[in-house]
Amino acid sequence: MLWININNTRNFIKKHQKVDILVLNTGGPKPKQFFNITEKEWQMYHNQLFLGFCIILKKLKIKNSGYIFAITSDAIKTLNPDLIISTSYRLAFSSVFKLVSKEFAKRDICCVNIAPGAINTDRVRQLD
Repeated sequence: MLWININNTRNFIKKHQKVDILVLNTGGPKPKQFFNITEKEWQMYHNQLFLGFCIILKKLKIKNSGYIFAITSDAIKTLNPDLIISTSYRLAFSSVFKLVSKEFAKRDICCVNIAPGAINTDRVRQLD
């Protein structure tokens, strides 16, 4: 399992203090039903799918007239019980992104949430 170290996120922000274009994207957890998910898994993916992106949005300086792209998943529109961790945190971040986009708009920063449907990848084949 992938463990996202929030210090890595902070180090990224220190290194890339100001950007014109920001693309937020990450993979997702293995498919699991709600009652099979451990507390540790919830905590791990909280960092990967939610907290890390929130820290980046808050701390990284986006230049005026820049762009922020959040690549989420169509799971935010089409719920799948096997993707409950991914769906929950991606929906939560999408809500935050939508709310803060109004603040970014004051600086002509365009915020785009891309929620692609299924693409023929190993992960999608695993879900089928």
